[in-house]
Amino acid sequence: MKKLLLLLPLVAGGSWAGASYYTGAQTQQAYDQLLTQLNELMPVSLVNEQYNAGVAKSTAITLVKDSAAPDADVLFRLHHVIQHSPVGLNEGAVRVGAAHIKTTLQIDDPFSDDVQAILQGFGGLEPIQLNTVVNFDHSMVNQLIVNRFEHQRDDTGFRFDGMDYTLTVEGNRFSGSGGTGEVVVSSEDGFLKLTPGTISSDLTRVSSGIFTGDYSVSFDKLTLSGPQIPVSFALKSMQVSGTSSIQDARMDSSGRLAIGSIDSPLPLNSAAMDISTFAIPFEGLERYMQVIGELSAGDSQALENPEVLDDLMSAMQGLAGPGTGLSVDLSFSNEGGNGTLDSTVKLVEASSPYYPADGVGSLATLRDVLNALQFEFNLNADAQAVDMTPLAMFANMPEAQQFILADGVSYTSAVSVRDLLVDINGNPLSLEIMLGEALDMPLESAMAMMP
Repeated sequence: MKKLLLLLPLVAGGSWAGASYYTGAQTQQAYDQLLTQLNELMPVSLVNEQYNAGVAKSTAITLVKDSAAPDADVLFRLHHVIQHSPVGLNEGAVRVGAAHIKTTLQIDDPFSDDVQAILQGFGGLEPIQLNTVVNFDHSMVNQLIVNRFEHQRDDTGFRFDGMDYTLTVEGNRFSGSGGTGEVVVSSEDGFLKLTPGTISSDLTRVSSGIFTGDYSVSFDKLTLSGPQIPVSFALKSMQVSGTSSIQDARMDSSGRLAIGSIDSPLPLNSAAMDISTFAIPFEGLERYMQVIGELSAGDSQALENPEVLDDLMSAMQGLAGPGTGLSVDLSFSNEGGNGTLDSTVKLVEASSPYYPADGVGSLATLRDVLNALQFEFNLNADAQAVDMTPLAMFANMPEAQQFILADGVSYTSAVSVRDLLVDINGNPLSLEIMLGEALDMPLESAMAMMP
């Protein structure tokens, strides 16, 4: 059932079948082409089981399988009703869409008793429905509706007030907006409530499975309370967002999780985490997406095949190029002030004599790694903000004071590693002296010695 719920968004793809054609035969050609494109999004596989062509209306059934193997399990089926008459009337007005597709989950399949019980939680309504209008210019408007769901198991109740999301596709541009309904989980031990959320996206497809642009998902409030909940709290103004761009054949992407307000006994008023990857070679990313797309979730033995594993490792190494890096930034605030903790690791630029021209897989010793990578760690926090939290105990330990400077006003730290030097708050230390012969040990042996 988890696969069923996670893969429901694939319904959106299935609804595009035959979007650009008017007759049943032509629609089937587009439908078959669509399935070919969707199967690039492995590990699931979409296979046409049945297609009935008509002059003004066609129907189709699509199998969603857990892999492309001949004996793969069928997860569920999708049912499509495709209206492809070129002109029609809608409440007295001319319908300008070239095609209208209604896609639903085929619920008369012999699902297990557990799945049937869950489907009953939709109260006789279609669990999901996607309404797609394909215009004469081949742009598409897709409205995905998830109906209200309520389920009780033992003493725990779950309610989800559904989702309504509209995605407009114009060429390679995907822009969408919509919202989710309230979510409530309740039992004798506790109560969780998530208020309705909003979804927005503005993306451009640049290659198979690769997009640039922005997206965000926001919720006003999450509350958790109850007799068995140690700490009741409310999180307000929550947002998950991201953006990505390509410049000079390298991709930069960032994601952010932010909580604007925290109401709890903990000394925390707000918090955020930003994760960024930068300078990912676009060619390597395309190769990685291709390899991942060829793997099947239904084939548990795939990664035990040395050739498959080597291909995957090679593709992963292709994600690293000149200046490629990862950064993780944390921030918080409380009544005492603010604090930030930033960390970055990156590969040197191609102009460096230590850049591995033959790829990161050619790094053979610890010396190679420490020459090719650069690390930075920065802490900047108001002293009163830290002193209100358990972090104060750590910051004032003798071992930590080697790295963290405290002057009563703030806690700061600046640590970097590059060119075999560790710089701690302006004091450089040689890794040649600190590590000695270990620097030239094979990387596997050096890693084995680590605790």
